[in-house]
Amino acid sequence: MRRSARLGFAVPFLLLACQQNDDAAIDAQRATLIGRWARQLADGSWGDTLELHPDGSVTGSVDNHVPPEAHWTVKQGALHAKLFCAGDAKESYCQSYRFVGHNLLILDDGPLGQTNYRRVR
Repeated sequence: MRRSARLGFAVPFLLLACQQNDDAAIDAQRATLIGRWARQLADGSWGDTLELHPDGSVTGSVDNHVPPEAHWTVKQGALHAKLFCAGDAKESYCQSYRFVGHNLLILDDGPLGQTNYRRVR
């Protein structure tokens, strides 16, 4: 069997393995995000305090209600970037994010800068 033919058989299996690894990484990121988060610089919006539930629902605080149809997820972006997506029934926004330390979540808000959240226990 020629070398190019052997490579032709291997490529689909490699792509499938990469996809499975990406799915596992997305699941791990979802598990890491589950819990209560508070914005470090509150702006009075419903996103000031968020509790992310395993079923994709979102709740807020007593003082700051989240719309009942709010939801969240993690998606795979370009170049394997993980995207945090949140919204309501009308619209949803996806933003890249990263963890800094153990308690800080930083979301990329583009030209608006970053939004910093800390985990609330």
